Amino acid sequence: MALDHRNYRQLVEATVEIANKVGVADIVGRIVEDLKDESEPYRRMVMETIEKVVANLGASDIDARLEELLIDGILYAFQEQSSDDANVMLNGFGAVVNALGQRVKPYLPQICGTIKWRLNNKSAKVRQQAADLISRIAVVMKQCQEEQLMGHLGVVLPEYLGEEYPEVLGPNTRSSEGNCQCV
Repeated sequence: MALDHRNYRQLVEATVEIANKVGVADIVGRIVEDLKDESEPYRRMVMETIEKVVANLGASDIDARLEELLIDGILYAFQEQSSDDANVMLNGFGAVVNALGQRVKPYLPQICGTIKWRLNNKSAKVRQQAADLISRIAVVMKQCQEEQLMGHLGVVLPEYLGEEYPEVLGPNTRSSEGNCQCV
């Protein structure tokens, strides 16, 4: 189902409409474990669904346990992605973190650890995704008063500004700019 683009779209749209009727917690609670599915196209479909549901309805009715499962799932899905369509994972990760706002504070060290690990990767695409993610969550890091973590990422990012690949240099520059604006 996740490989057939038309069915994929219809399933995401139908699930979002159901969530509009029954609420975020019910739908996200049923699909959050699927962020750890072995099929990457399916994980991507689940992430897109969660992104749209959370963007539409917010995260106010997500309890602490579901919040934990959600962060764990989005971290797993983000780390395990290998396809070129990284925007779905980046958008989903950003939407969840921004919707949770200050509730994400306990998870920021783990998120930043993942970002630093990916910034060290040999693949330019992986480094680019990590830099893009920083720019998407910098505002929440500021809300959580994590200036120390932001400062650390601000020190690590310039090390990658000497990047030889222009497609990675752009996100690194945007991330540094976002970090500076927040600090």
